Amino acid sequence: MDVMKWRKLIDERLEEILMVATMAIMVLLILYQVLARNFFGQSLVWGEEVAVFLHIWQIWIGASLGIRYSEHVKISLLTDRLNGKARFTVDLLALLSFFIMAVFLAGVGVQFVVAIFESGQRAPTIDISMGVPYLAIPIAGILMTIRLIQQMHLLFKNREKEVKQS
Repeated sequence: MDVMKWRKLIDERLEEILMVATMAIMVLLILYQVLARNFFGQSLVWGEEVAVFLHIWQIWIGASLGIRYSEHVKISLLTDRLNGKARFTVDLLALLSFFIMAVFLAGVGVQFVVAIFESGQRAPTIDISMGVPYLAIPIAGILMTIRLIQQMHLLFKNREKEVKQS
């Protein structure tokens, strides 16, 4: 696969791949836990902890995926009644506000994760640094920032088409 295909795959499918992979691992892990507990009277000590960490990653990566498809909750009562420049302005202000929040999340998330790695705090059953599960926060912040830039680009592109058609 050449570089352009990899780039396109990452741009268009990164979150979906991560969501499907973590969901598959989580489902298999929980299924094994249930079967082992019911049929063999024992289960993995670390299974529940790993499932929780995977679910945390799913939630944060899912936030980026929601931006990719413009599926985040928004109040459209006002924007549905607007058109043209007014609608564009409100949509842009909403995206910029969300963008500022995502950049803040990424920055503070990095500081938080660095502090956890430095503290030496470890997960009780799988003995990894607690910074690993919390890496989901800055990574999601960065992905959301990228997706919001893409959404702003689309907003401007669509605005140009509207202006040319008028």
